[in-house]
Amino acid sequence: MTSEDDHIARYRRPPRRGQYKPGQSGNLHGRPKGSRNILTYVKEHLNKKIPVIEEGKTRKISRAEAIAIQLVNQAAKGEPKGLAAVISLTREFDAAVGELRPNVLARAEDAVVLQGIIARIRAGDPSPSQDSISGSSSATTPADPVVLSFPAIAEEPECVPFWTPYGTRRFIRQPGEALHPDREAVAEYEAMRRRIGLYNFPSQYQQRPIPISGNLVKREWLRSYGPDDLPRRFMRIVQSWDTAAKTSELNDYSVCTTWGVEGKNFYLIDVFRRRLNYPDLKRAIVSQAEMFEADKILIEDKSSGTQLIQDLQNDGLWKVVEYKPPPGADKIMRLHACSDRFESGRVVLPRNAPWLDEYILELIGFPGTKHDDQVDSTTQALDYLREPDLVATYVKAFLG
Repeated sequence: MTSEDDHIARYRRPPRRGQYKPGQSGNLHGRPKGSRNILTYVKEHLNKKIPVIEEGKTRKISRAEAIAIQLVNQAAKGEPKGLAAVISLTREFDAAVGELRPNVLARAEDAVVLQGIIARIRAGDPSPSQDSISGSSSATTPADPVVLSFPAIAEEPECVPFWTPYGTRRFIRQPGEALHPDREAVAEYEAMRRRIGLYNFPSQYQQRPIPISGNLVKREWLRSYGPDDLPRRFMRIVQSWDTAAKTSELNDYSVCTTWGVEGKNFYLIDVFRRRLNYPDLKRAIVSQAEMFEADKILIEDKSSGTQLIQDLQNDGLWKVVEYKPPPGADKIMRLHACSDRFESGRVVLPRNAPWLDEYILELIGFPGTKHDDQVDSTTQALDYLREPDLVATYVKAFLG
């Protein structure tokens, strides 16, 4: 019996006569010698030399180089498609050759900024302002680069344009909205805020680094009071308003701090902070004064404050007082002049309040904070309260 007879055809075992011989391809004719595919043709045409004129001189370059020059020129003109193509090609090339290294600076300007930071640290100033680290700046000099800041929870209206191959798009958010709600909702961020604490959350999630110890006002200077620690009656209650001229997102808030005076101590009772137009601002001043039975209402006599004082007094609100800051004193000097009352423990804050965290962060972070409206309201009140109110003292003594 032959070997062919021993071979029985079955599933996955075709007859021997239908099998190819060892070394024989299924394509009996094979690929024609010299045949080329489309990729070969493209490479050939990209490598062909063509004449170009540069600065009045003719030279030959490959078509691939000519295409690259055109793309770069389009990108330099700001055309979205050219920008997208150059960025994509650069990233692919860097990834292929292993050039993406974190210790390599992409621009010469970055090296200048880094050297400036190193010099500031060596000079003993390791705490640059919030904007210099992660805020936005409109400056165009190498020492002041433009930085995009995307806090986890929006703190003000945002509209950031960006370019795509399909045209200009805009990233828009309103205050209180999460950066990526599908990934992490606002409730998750709030839980994280409670878990990691007052100082870590602004630095890690809100792009607002705050020095732990504080700048002009130190964290350890701040005293707190509980509900049972308040006096039965304050000698006087003063409200201090820092008013914003406009409701634009680029302007500060309008802020009212309400202070109760007892002896030599100043109790911060409440902070009202909101962006308001002029009619709403007038109504808020009247409402806050009635809510806390304020004895005096301080408004700085400048810009919109001058007209506001006149309108409120004409409406019969005689508790309004024109405040004039000390001549020649800027915002930093005003807080510096009040810092002794924080250090001596005479300024007392509530132990718990919905506005407390933001107030403390601005107070101890100043002058490196993005907003300073709460600080301005505070220094205005403490400067006014420097002089004792004799009438209030006698009334307090009489009433017991």
